[in-house]
Amino acid sequence: MARIFLGIASSEYDDIENLPNLSGVTIDGRNVSEALFDQSIGDYDKDISKVLSSPTLLELNNAIEEILFIDDKIECFTLYFAGHGISVNGAYYLCLKDTNCDRISATALALSHIFNVINDVRPIQTNIIIDACEAGGLVDDLGTLIKQEVFGYKNSPSVSLFGSSLKDQDAREDNNGGFATQALLKYIKGEQSIDTWRPYLDLVYIGRFVSEDLMDLDDSQTPVVWGFNLTGISTFVKNRNFKLEASMTTSYMPSFINTDIELLQNEKEKIWYEYLKITEKGSSPDLVHTLVRSVNDLKAKDMDPIKIASFLVGTADGFALRVSM
Repeated sequence: MARIFLGIASSEYDDIENLPNLSGVTIDGRNVSEALFDQSIGDYDKDISKVLSSPTLLELNNAIEEILFIDDKIECFTLYFAGHGISVNGAYYLCLKDTNCDRISATALALSHIFNVINDVRPIQTNIIIDACEAGGLVDDLGTLIKQEVFGYKNSPSVSLFGSSLKDQDAREDNNGGFATQALLKYIKGEQSIDTWRPYLDLVYIGRFVSEDLMDLDDSQTPVVWGFNLTGISTFVKNRNFKLEASMTTSYMPSFINTDIELLQNEKEKIWYEYLKITEKGSSPDLVHTLVRSVNDLKAKDMDPIKIASFLVGTADGFALRVSM
């Protein structure tokens, strides 16, 4: 299954009278994409994903069609937008290079269009991050997203949304980029720890901390988060402060991984990940390869064959129990 990232850094505008250029946006786009493409953080597929710098409306629509309407099932889709945003007439628009404020509905990307695509493609998880002025205005379009024909059924998508500011606020930036994006990246990259027992962090969880951080700074910019149909485990980003031992103290980690054999830490985490996802994607080649590598490593350490066999039986029982839940 695919992990797809669409990054949009809209720093340059033709309608400069109404939409001045934004120098910090380019920094934001680069920093976010670097983090999400990092295998130890986001592990999004670089070959399928796209990062666009000041695209036109046509270029963005073409990119959306190219990366989302694919044959493979999309496990996680994350959209990041930094640039000008406008809430007008009960709709929220992402402003692009060729956006004309006198013809906003025809030249900007309506957020409702993104929501319609999500309803059509139905990624298992969707994360939308908007670092723009008036981002809280996206609430006006939620009716397009939350349709009874889509939500409330088995395998209906989970959607998390983060807006950098309230509907009547500006999104501020400095030479290091947007304030909201900078705060968000500290948690995504693990520079600020939320906890050590969650292997993955979801956008709503991170967003609450970011909102609190910016409100503590002052009250002129308040990020907001929404979450819909948040079933299953979110795999937005890996928790770089995750410690397997801390997770073992909770009910989060299956006990069969906590064995007295010396599995490599990264192999434990990979088995754990396959354990979580087996109900969605079934037994996969990745699981087989991980177990083969683990067994080969244990054999190289002259591990007792009976212990190795016990580990494999325990693993099989654990996965069987997970499937039956």
